[in-house]
Amino acid sequence: MLLFSFELNAAPEKTTGIETELSDVKNIYFKTVNLDANLAILLHAMGKSPPPTLGVVVLAADKRQVYYESLSLFRKVNRLSFELLRIKRQEPELSGANLVWSDINYLIEHAESLIDAIFKKFDIAKAKQSQLEHKQSFSPQLLLASLLNTNRFINHVLERPFSPSDVYQELTVAVGYAANLLSRHPNVSRIPDSPEFEKNKKPVDVFMRLYSILDDIDAIAKTENLQMVKLDISQIKTENILPGDVYDMAQLVVSELVFLHDYYNSQRIIPPRFYPGAKFPAHVYQRAGLLQKQIESLRKQMN
Repeated sequence: MLLFSFELNAAPEKTTGIETELSDVKNIYFKTVNLDANLAILLHAMGKSPPPTLGVVVLAADKRQVYYESLSLFRKVNRLSFELLRIKRQEPELSGANLVWSDINYLIEHAESLIDAIFKKFDIAKAKQSQLEHKQSFSPQLLLASLLNTNRFINHVLERPFSPSDVYQELTVAVGYAANLLSRHPNVSRIPDSPEFEKNKKPVDVFMRLYSILDDIDAIAKTENLQMVKLDISQIKTENILPGDVYDMAQLVVSELVFLHDYYNSQRIIPPRFYPGAKFPAHVYQRAGLLQKQIESLRKQMN
């Protein structure tokens, strides 16, 4: 199956109307486009070439997924800032269920300011503000697609790109959220045994396993008649999949589990994030397999 979907955040929105929300989306979208332009200039200054496109098409999305990909952007730019300036900002506290567009804008503006500091340090002229052609609509799916592209760009700029260890860290957070969801079912193991370790896995193997996990989350969300976000990967170039792309997919998995956690529980319990040490794609594939077993157990409880 080349088309997959997963749930949207159903929490009440703190907006003053549709026009205000669309204006927020448009403003943030323009910021991501300008970030791309400046990253291209930075790549050129560093003697690097732009990364090839991956081929993911976003068909539908909500602010929940946009927020977590903005958080991914913040983390990557924060790492770049530390590499080049030895400046690292504290990560903002996670937004709650009542997510608003200003939470996303806050992360984007942090990324912008760090990029500005890098350009000032190395005396690089920034790109002129983009004058985009008029578009019929500015939607969350357009913004999510732009952020996925920007995240791929920034990962290419990094001296130490996001690695399997970073993906493993996010999947461990996902395992924690899944365990909390399973705690509602006392006769089910919250953390089952890990699947057998399989050697010589590649980032694309992890990417596709996460794809399958999102498909299972889709099935769970449908039991509650929840609206879904959809991606088309029919044009994806699997040879171009890097750990940074897998990290962004893992972020989407976390965003959906956070939503389910908020939907079923009155109080969010945030699993700790910690560096797991050096990991290979095979280790990440095994951790994703553990998460998959949890989601399958949860799905059985929903039937």
